[in-house]
Amino acid sequence: MNTKSVFSSLALLVTSMLWGLSFVAQSVGMDNIGPLTFNYVRYFMGFIVLIPFSVVRFRRNRQLDKSPDLKHFWKKACWAGLLCGLSLAVGIIMQQYAISMLPVGKVGFLTALYVILVPILGLFLKRRVSPLVWICCIVATVGAYLMCMGSGSFVIQGGDVLGALSGLFFAVYILIADRFSPHFDGVFLTCIQLFFASLFCFIPKCIVEPFDASAVWNAIIPLLYSGCVSSALGTTLEMIAQKNVNPTAASLIMSLESVFSLIFGWIILKQVMSPVELGGCALVFAAVCISQIPSTLFRKTGKKIGN
Repeated sequence: MNTKSVFSSLALLVTSMLWGLSFVAQSVGMDNIGPLTFNYVRYFMGFIVLIPFSVVRFRRNRQLDKSPDLKHFWKKACWAGLLCGLSLAVGIIMQQYAISMLPVGKVGFLTALYVILVPILGLFLKRRVSPLVWICCIVATVGAYLMCMGSGSFVIQGGDVLGALSGLFFAVYILIADRFSPHFDGVFLTCIQLFFASLFCFIPKCIVEPFDASAVWNAIIPLLYSGCVSSALGTTLEMIAQKNVNPTAASLIMSLESVFSLIFGWIILKQVMSPVELGGCALVFAAVCISQIPSTLFRKTGKKIGN
């Protein structure tokens, strides 16, 4: 492994830590404001922070790209940002409501199911899925079952459903971003999608949550962290680092956000899960890791998605 790959791997590890800590910030922020207001403000902050960087990179890339069709470029960029922003907003809103009902560590592991769901959703794009991924789905389902048995009996709470659905929509987001990211600069696309994500959180917020400037100010620290550090800085680090790291290794490193959410939830929020719930988390994490094992270790032919 060369020096660039080492530093990129460390950057991804830092990213997973930033995202794991964001679960705590999201929980603390809701002590003062509602889920929709929190996400609207955090994404708008991230959008504002990335504007100057996006402008610089846009101008530089335009100098390299001699294509004069700016109208077509902006139309495609807005369409990509809209689809990415919509899926991101729906996923984060569900995650935010789940955090208001469950320990942040539990929500982190439910969200991590997106790593397995991405290849499953790839079936709709006519991509093959290996038997290993199906096995991991069974293991993850057992893990989710154990996480729903924290009280000693199987009870599916609303937060469990929302946490799993957030993972589903994040999987959709990843597939959409994968479709458009090769055509745009990473920072530029992130900036646009954060704008649309903020917009899609703002619209329902106007209906169900009144805006309270003093309440927003009381939540300014978790908002600044989630918006400027987790959304803007974290996503930018991911975009840059992934270019120098094997995709399988990158997925494994970033899935550690679920582990960090559990650790930070325990240290900062004093949230403790039962041994049964922790066992479920361990199974989900194991399924996530195993699903990323390259299929070439098992078969020499056949192109598949997800492992």
